Amino acid sequence: LRKGGRLVVFGATGGPSVELDVRGVYLNHQSILGTTMGSPQDFRGLLRSIELGRWAPVIDSVRPLAEGAAAHERMRSGDQFGKLVLEV
Repeated sequence: LRKGGRLVVFGATGGPSVELDVRGVYLNHQSILGTTMGSPQDFRGLLRSIELGRWAPVIDSVRPLAEGAAAHERMRSGDQFGKLVLEV
């Protein structure tokens, strides 16, 4: 996360707790924001930002559908960081 950046959290597939060294947050003037995605208008704005390339979701891995069980195990173990994508 860059200096002055903002981390927006809207899911907890890894569980409800995380370990965080807060020194990096305040020394780099960062912020953490929890959200439920806001209103439908907010969500449309988010999708538009993605379309414009302003940001992209973090992808952990892309796998063929046949490896769905392995992807599920990776998610269950908490080893992932980002989305697990299954190709059809």
